Amino acid sequence: MGTLTVQETLLYSHALRMPKDVHEREAQSTVDAIVRVLNLGKVQHARVGTPLKRGISGGERRRLNIGIEMVTSPAILFIDEPTSGLDARNALRVMRAILRLCQTGRTILCTIHQPRSNVFFMFQSLMLMHLGRTVYFGQADKALEYFERMGYACPRFVNPVFK
Repeated sequence: MGTLTVQETLLYSHALRMPKDVHEREAQSTVDAIVRVLNLGKVQHARVGTPLKRGISGGERRRLNIGIEMVTSPAILFIDEPTSGLDARNALRVMRAILRLCQTGRTILCTIHQPRSNVFFMFQSLMLMHLGRTVYFGQADKALEYFERMGYACPRFVNPVFK
């Protein structure tokens, strides 16, 4: 809801999705941790915004959406196109937040189309598909080497985009 603040949105999600016996201090602690790991501290008291009233940025909104899912501490989080429609700066911020979540022991599966090289190299494991078929599955940092061996070298100073 655009009239709620970032923190209120996370608390509201927690209240709706968690058992009623969860203490309010525990909910606040969970929300504080999510705000910290998703780097939403500067906007935690800002309104999300509506179509008529400006609120947080698109990147902040994207990170808030991830946070809404994190309140339940899922074992695996599926994120579809987290950078779509964002400028390069906000896309990088979103991906850094996702990387921080991975570093806390979370498993995150993410779809992404044509990432910039600085985003591409954040991935640990990578599955590349072409026309619905897997063309690569393995360590992300080995993908360029693999395709080079197959005769598809990525030109120097070009983002690793596979056609």
